[in-house]
Amino acid sequence: YYSARQKDRGRRCDLEAGSRILRHGAITREMITAELGITIADDSGGVDDAGGRPRAPGQEASHYAPLTPVCPNCRSGGKTALWLGFGPEDYGADLNLSDQGDLDEAARNLFGMLRESDRQAIEADLERICVSPIPVTGIGVAINDRLRRAASRD
Repeated sequence: YYSARQKDRGRRCDLEAGSRILRHGAITREMITAELGITIADDSGGVDDAGGRPRAPGQEASHYAPLTPVCPNCRSGGKTALWLGFGPEDYGADLNLSDQGDLDEAARNLFGMLRESDRQAIEADLERICVSPIPVTGIGVAINDRLRRAASRD
């Protein structure tokens, strides 16, 4: 992060020397590139070379995993699963991250709805939580990353 105040204080921030994304979030790699005009590497799956530990919080393979197994990119839940939908076409879903298909709303709802999906799935003795496909654009990259980690059983 480089601000005008830092510039006024004579500080310099060299973002071009090995800059990388450790964890996807609301400020996307595309936004950084568009604003600063530099290429940022994607190192969101990286681990510390020395000890094999994650470089940033939230990089563990099974981070965010509820007790009920999560299956991303499903079109329905079936009789043995709770269906967590996304968008107006998923009107039959048990829960919906965003009825309007708004990625920002889906990101805000993700963790609460994963917890609620887990609670309902356990209560109904369901085998899994099926999550509808989320576009891999903008903050959808971060949502898909969190869902991939939630689905991991490592």
